[in-house]
Amino acid sequence: MANTKQIIENQLNTLLTRNYDAEAGFNKVAKEVTDKSLETYLLNKASERKAFGYEIKDELKSIEGEINKGTSLEGDMHRAWIDVKSVVGKNDVESMLDEILRGEKVAVEEYEKVIENDDILLSTKEVLQRQKDQINYTRSATELMDEISA
Repeated sequence: MANTKQIIENQLNTLLTRNYDAEAGFNKVAKEVTDKSLETYLLNKASERKAFGYEIKDELKSIEGEINKGTSLEGDMHRAWIDVKSVVGKNDVESMLDEILRGEKVAVEEYEKVIENDDILLSTKEVLQRQKDQINYTRSATELMDEISA
C-alpha cells in the first residue's frame, strides 16, 4: 500500500505529465493554424503550461519527490488524433479547438482530484488552485473562440 508521500508524489506527477501533454498539444495546434493571432494565443498557452510544470516540479522538490519527465501515451495519442483531424478537416480550426477543450476538461478534473487531497500542503493547494483557475479561464476563452469559428 502506498504511503501518503507516494500518493501525493503520484498525483503531482500526473498533473506534471498533463502539463507536458498540454504544452506539446498547444505547440502542435499552433503549427497547424494559419491565423497569426490564434497561433500567438496557442504559443502563449504552451508557455503557460511549461511554467505550470516548473511550479509543480518545485512542489515535488519540496516533498523530496521524484519528477516525471516527458509526455504520456494518452497525450501522444490525443496529438495524433489532432493530426488526423487536421489532415481530414484540412486544418479545421473548430475541430482543433474542440480537442483543446476536451484536453482542458480532463485537466481540470485531474486538478480537482488532487486539490481535494487533505494531505497536500496548503501552499501546494494554492499553486494548484491558481493553475486550475487559469485552465478554466483558458477553457472559457477557447469556448468563445470555438463559437466564433463555428
